[in-house]
Amino acid sequence: AAVHKLQLLPLYSYLQRYLDPKQRQVTKLLAIFVQGCHDLVPPDELRPLARHLADRFVSDRNAPEAMALGINAITNIVNRCPALLDEPDMLGFARDLAAYSKHRNKSVVIAARSWINAVRHQFPILLRKKDRGKFADKTATPIKFGQIDADTEIAGVDLLEAYEAGTLPQDLAAAFNGEKKIDILDDDIDIDNNDQDE
Repeated sequence: AAVHKLQLLPLYSYLQRYLDPKQRQVTKLLAIFVQGCHDLVPPDELRPLARHLADRFVSDRNAPEAMALGINAITNIVNRCPALLDEPDMLGFARDLAAYSKHRNKSVVIAARSWINAVRHQFPILLRKKDRGKFADKTATPIKFGQIDADTEIAGVDLLEAYEAGTLPQDLAAAFNGEKKIDILDDDIDIDNNDQDE
């Protein structure tokens, strides 16, 4: 559903009844659920499911593996549908999940830290000051539901314009013409048009 961004709204409520830590093959069900989430799914459809996952999976009465699984699933949902963070009642929800970074089990701590990093990247104002970090952009807000970030220009168009105008540096011009080999980033990646002749 997420690859083609299909909107199958009854799917989420249908899967909700099967999302329980004691359910057989719950990891597969969570994978299906997370893959079905995307930025065009209304966040008010996903909010009850995120709350359901937190209630069923993320509690001290469950095994640490189930807790980590629930936190990771919610993190992946937020990464795929960032508008979910802009919903009401997410302030307490985000801080409750971030509080598990002090848990006694290492897998839960790692999952909670990944949650903190996801929220810090999308909407850091939801976190406590100590969880935001030094370099968090305090003005960052998640993309609104239905909003699209369109590119305004093509990456590398300035190099193409410089090549057509003849103002490209000599090393790059020689590489475009196939006369010279240049290194990009490290020695393993080379641009060489003469390899076809060998």
